Amino acid sequence: MPEISHKLAEFLIKATMAKDIREAFDTVFAEYLKLKLRYLDETDSAFMQKWKMSFEDIED
Repeated sequence: MPEISHKLAEFLIKATMAKDIREAFDTVFAEYLKLKLRYLDETDSAFMQKWKMSFEDIED
């Protein structure tokens, strides 16, 4: 796990209501991945609407 400052660790624990920094970091990272995947899915959908075809159609 990367080394982080004491202030940041304390903030993450409070913000996530976690028991320790490992749990807090895991929570933040998991939420980041969910948001990133949702953004990519929305971007994918926007391109499919714009070009009126799926990525599978483009590959053919």
